[in-house]
Amino acid sequence: RLKNRKKENKMSYTERKLRERRDMYLEATNLTAPQHRLATVLLAHLSDHCAKTSNPLPLYVGWEKVLEAGMMPMERTLSTSLYVLSLDEGKESDRSDKGDRDVVSEVAMFHDALYEPTEKTIALLVKSLVGRGDAAGAEALLESIADGPLADLRHRTTSPILKLYCEKGEIDAALRLYHKMKHTSRVVMEAGTYSDFIAAVAENGYFRSD
Repeated sequence: RLKNRKKENKMSYTERKLRERRDMYLEATNLTAPQHRLATVLLAHLSDHCAKTSNPLPLYVGWEKVLEAGMMPMERTLSTSLYVLSLDEGKESDRSDKGDRDVVSEVAMFHDALYEPTEKTIALLVKSLVGRGDAAGAEALLESIADGPLADLRHRTTSPILKLYCEKGEIDAALRLYHKMKHTSRVVMEAGTYSDFIAAVAENGYFRSD
């Protein structure tokens, strides 16, 4: 019940801020509330079109308009947008105007601020944190849902965090996470991940008798 109340407070705060942004936008542009709602509907059609054509580029423009106009897209629109934007991950073309921004994680966080987190949004946020080298942040995110309906997710996304700890030489953290995985995960660790873990522990002198 406490978690539900926290979620309601979070959503009401997010909605309030978006409404404030919307009102500022309408005043600045002289648009009407029905026109603003129509833009939200058009965004849904845009996300569907981009999904059908596997073309994420128009959604980058759409996302900027969401932020600028204080839109509250439907959950389905955000989920579709996340799917399409994920197709663009790792590509270097047409990225010069986005700099170091991680638009996919921005949309995922926006989704979770308005609606219940999903396996997809949490996985994307963990991937983003790992990509930025924040293993502790990624682990903390998974711990925050350890007792919720997405608890199984943490068992499928812990290995990249373990690998990052090893790459950074944070062996104490890696050992702590490994023991946690060993006692809680229902997914067998892949051989490559396990061998990398053992190698990192050895390289950092944890097997030396002195």
